[in-house]
Amino acid sequence: MKTPEQMKSAKFYLLNLHFWIIMFDYSFGILTIPFFLFPVVGGHPLGVLRYLGVSTLFQTIFVCIAFNNMLVSIVAIFESRFNTLCTFQWMKYWRRIRVKWLVVYYLVTMIPFIMFSFLVPDQAIASHYIKEKLPCLPEYIYQADNLIFSINFSNHIIVLMLIGIIDGSKGIFFVICLTWNIIQQLKAGTMSQKTYRMQRKFFFALVIQMQVPFITMSVPCIYGFISILALYYNQALTNLGVIACSMHGIISTLVMILIHRPYRELVMKVFKKPVTVLSKEVSKHTFPLKLNSLAPIRN
Repeated sequence: MKTPEQMKSAKFYLLNLHFWIIMFDYSFGILTIPFFLFPVVGGHPLGVLRYLGVSTLFQTIFVCIAFNNMLVSIVAIFESRFNTLCTFQWMKYWRRIRVKWLVVYYLVTMIPFIMFSFLVPDQAIASHYIKEKLPCLPEYIYQADNLIFSINFSNHIIVLMLIGIIDGSKGIFFVICLTWNIIQQLKAGTMSQKTYRMQRKFFFALVIQMQVPFITMSVPCIYGFISILALYYNQALTNLGVIACSMHGIISTLVMILIHRPYRELVMKVFKKPVTVLSKEVSKHTFPLKLNSLAPIRN
């Protein structure tokens, strides 16, 4: 199926986003399957990598980087629309550096998560910290290969909040510039109403596609922060949050299929059974019948 014109410029960025969505979904829901012990900033993995002998610290950093790159990919999609549609005078300078900016953006946002690995406390001491904070847990939880990521987690929260603010501010900047510039193009008559309606429909579809999975992820994350700050322990709610995060990939895929008409039509075409209808006129032309013709009868 041919990619529609309004989606060609964003095709690579949508592919990049779903690559990182799959990476995060598989790493979180299959390879690691974290068992968090909130309000303690720690836990232990239950996934495939645990049985392959991969260290818990490496698994944690791997999931964090996949999550970070997924957020950066969302910003990259809105930047692609900004680059394609906006006609600011300074856009020629932006187009010269945008690829380098995007690569640096990925690398810079990954550095804090790598640096966190050097701030992990001594696990021999941290294991006693779990018993102090959560003294009534079953013994098998204490004996598991728990990783306490941080005891004094204030620095981690500050860094994570800064990354979130940077990602959010960049996304808002591109959306505001894109909206304002399109309105100016309409007023100046440099963009037709048909093009405007087509781009607006695609833009709203992108916004919905980003918001639905974002809500799926934000609710468990908000609960995690509240649990840590309020020293509240509820393993059932924590496990429900993990389940919700692990469903992020399938929700993102379903939303993409439902929102974008070309993808929706292609999926429906796969499951639709072909129906062959033979009209009377076609039958007459295909099998002409003469009333005065004779045909031999064979036994």
